[in-house]
Amino acid sequence: MIVFDADLVKDWLGRFGQNTVRKLLGLSPKQGAQVASGDFSGFEELLMWAATNEPQDVSAELKAIEDATGLSSARSAILLGIPDKTYTRARKGDPVPAAMANYVRMLAEFPDLIERLKERTL
Repeated sequence: MIVFDADLVKDWLGRFGQNTVRKLLGLSPKQGAQVASGDFSGFEELLMWAATNEPQDVSAELKAIEDATGLSSARSAILLGIPDKTYTRARKGDPVPAAMANYVRMLAEFPDLIERLKERTL
C-alpha cells in the first residue's frame, strides 16, 4: 500500500490548472473543485498514483552511479540496459518514465545491486 504524501500531491497539482487536473483524472467539476481546495478525501490513492507516475529527473542518480562504478556514461548505459540516447538525455536532466526512475533510484541506493549487474553484464 502506498502512503499518502500530501506535499507530493500538492506539488503535482501545482503544475496544472484545476480543469487540467480534472480532465487528467476523470473528475467531475465538483470533485475537481474539492481536490483544488486541498480536500483530498476519497481521492488519496488516485492522486498518489498520478503524482508518482509522472516522468522524473534522475540525472543526479545516474551521476552517482557513474561516480560509484568509475564507468563512463556509455558503459553505464550498457550496464543499466538503457538505450544510449535515452541515457544521454536522462543524464542531461530530461525526465524518464516513473518505472525507469524507480529502477535507477534503487540501483543508486543499493550499490551491491550494481555489482551484481556488473558480474552479469560487463
